[in-house]
Amino acid sequence: RSPLPTVLEDDREFAAFLFDTRTDETLYIFTNRGNCYPLKVNAINECKPKDRGQQLAGIIPGIEENEIPLYLMCLNPASLASQPDLLFVTRWGRVKRALAADFDVRSKKLVCMTLKGDDEIVSIFPATTRDDLLLVSRKALCIRFALDDVPIQGRTSTGVSGMGVLDEDRVIFACQLESTSSIVLFTERGYGKRLPELDFTVQGRGGKGVKCLAFAKAGANGRYLAGLVKVPSGQWGIVVHQAKSPASLIPVEDIAIQVRAGSGFMLVDALFDDIVTSTDLTSMPGEAGSAE
Repeated sequence: RSPLPTVLEDDREFAAFLFDTRTDETLYIFTNRGNCYPLKVNAINECKPKDRGQQLAGIIPGIEENEIPLYLMCLNPASLASQPDLLFVTRWGRVKRALAADFDVRSKKLVCMTLKGDDEIVSIFPATTRDDLLLVSRKALCIRFALDDVPIQGRTSTGVSGMGVLDEDRVIFACQLESTSSIVLFTERGYGKRLPELDFTVQGRGGKGVKCLAFAKAGANGRYLAGLVKVPSGQWGIVVHQAKSPASLIPVEDIAIQVRAGSGFMLVDALFDDIVTSTDLTSMPGEAGSAE
């Protein structure tokens, strides 16, 4: 167990990544600015369970202002070649697929994706299966396309178009969509619903997508998506974070399934400026397993 609190114990400061490590391994830190920082595990100070640890800026030279770690992996560099391809998705709908072995480079800072303008990476994850990719935007547009539609490119490439995003919109969520999984969506006004995998039809890569939630004209059920979670099979809960109220835990089985054209159901009170800010997946108390 992590010495840091769980998301249910402290929804402001909880463990986001937890690794069993060896001192001969390297921690690869991938950020929203398209950079990767390889850091030797033995370069990190050993701490006691109650210690707060080190700030990244203190141990990673050259990290940029407002640069946020999105994905971490910890392993021996010699095993990179056997790891799955890495997928990078940006806010403007660019998608890149790269070989993990491309990051076996002796450098303190690597470019993992070249970004144009004010674009930034919003999701990084390994392609652990051959399943389709799903991208969802803040305005509740979604697109699903085959993994094989994304070519493997070099480490510094800009990727390919995954979704045509309108100027006032942006991609906020991406995942591989397995047949046994479902997607839970929440608006900032506390409305949510659950969509099974079959409700996301396959489209061509680069399209504008289709609606996965209908917003009321007056915004009664919200004006944008504030949180999305991919739920695997099993007993899981959704932790709903709000601007002022404590986090709420909602069992996934209590979130009704609804078609893409539906407007969702009120699941938490999000009145005035106490809006929903994000959501997390967690195992239910007393259940085996852990959140992905």
